[in-house]
Amino acid sequence: MSQRDLAGIPSLALGGLVFDDEISYHYLVWGFALVLCTLCLNLIRSGVGRGLAALAEDEEAAAVLGVDTRLSKIKIFVLSAVFASLAGSLYAHCFNFVNPDTFGIFASVDFVIMVVVGGMGSIWGSIFGAGLLTMLPEFLDIFESGKEIIHGLILVLILIYLPRGLVTGIRDLIITRRARKRARKEARMVAQDA
Repeated sequence: MSQRDLAGIPSLALGGLVFDDEISYHYLVWGFALVLCTLCLNLIRSGVGRGLAALAEDEEAAAVLGVDTRLSKIKIFVLSAVFASLAGSLYAHCFNFVNPDTFGIFASVDFVIMVVVGGMGSIWGSIFGAGLLTMLPEFLDIFESGKEIIHGLILVLILIYLPRGLVTGIRDLIITRRARKRARKEARMVAQDA
């Protein structure tokens, strides 16, 4: 154990309720995840969320529309720091041990890839991307020697053919197909009337 390690972190206790087994901790983490996802979904649908979406697309246009870009960036940075601190606290109490090497450069790259593959503009996409990239290596265990190559190929194909991410890309494809189907139906009706 190095000097940077922090060991002996006690299990999380809220009042008289101690989360010291996997099942209770599982429900605690999912409870936090559901609350935070609900909060994020409500934020996105609010006026502040629309201002943040405008800020993400074009900072100058958002400023012209009255969004205080500097204050909005600070607020969203603080909110993301609060979320990260909650996640880090849950992680530390779950494993009773913290080491900075746990979240090195490769873990950070994996987190970014999860968000990009799922869809950067979508909360559900980020959740789906995290689930997919967490389970994908398990499904690829049947390929003993080429597992990493297949994993990389899947990621590259997703980024080439669905650059906005899986969830956003699939949603856009469905909307496009529905619009084309509706246009063909309207064209047939116009042709029948003529």
